[in-house]
Amino acid sequence: MGAPENALDLLRKEINQVDNEVLRLINDRAKLAQRVGDVKGRAGASFYVPSREREIVDRLQAENPGPFPKAAVRPVFQEIISACLSLEQGLQVSYLGPETTFTHQALRRHFGTSAKALPCGSIASVFSEVSRGLSEFGVVPVEIRRRAWSTTPWTPLWNLS
Repeated sequence: MGAPENALDLLRKEINQVDNEVLRLINDRAKLAQRVGDVKGRAGASFYVPSREREIVDRLQAENPGPFPKAAVRPVFQEIISACLSLEQGLQVSYLGPETTFTHQALRRHFGTSAKALPCGSIASVFSEVSRGLSEFGVVPVEIRRRAWSTTPWTPLWNLS
C-alpha cells in the first residue's frame, strides 16, 4: 500500500511543478500583452483584433502534439487571451440579458470571462449602448424564421446607419 501512495505523491509533486511553470509562462505572456497594449495605445490601433485571436488559437490547435485534447486548446487559450486583453484595455460587451441566457453564454464563449458583460433589456438598447460608445461590442440573438429573417429586432441597427 505504501508504494502506490508514494508513486501518487511523486506524480502530484511533478504536476505541481508543471502547474507552477505554466503559471509563470502565463504571467510572462501577460507582461508581453501589457507591452502590446502600450504600443497599440501610442499608435491608436484597435486593441481587440478577433482575427489575431483566431490565428493564435488555430495555430496552437494545429501544433498541439497531444495528449492534451485538441478541442480543449481553444477554450483554454481563449481565457488566457481574454485575461491578457483585459490588461491591455478592459473590453465591455453589451448583450440581451440577463446572465445565463444564450446571448450571455455566447458572449462568454466568444470574448471570455474577463470581458465586462453589460446586460440590456432589449435588442434596441444593446445597439444603443454600442452606438453611444458605452460598449465596444454587442451580442444579440438572431431569429431565423422558416421563410425569412425577422426584421423587427434589426430595425434599431438599420436606424443607426
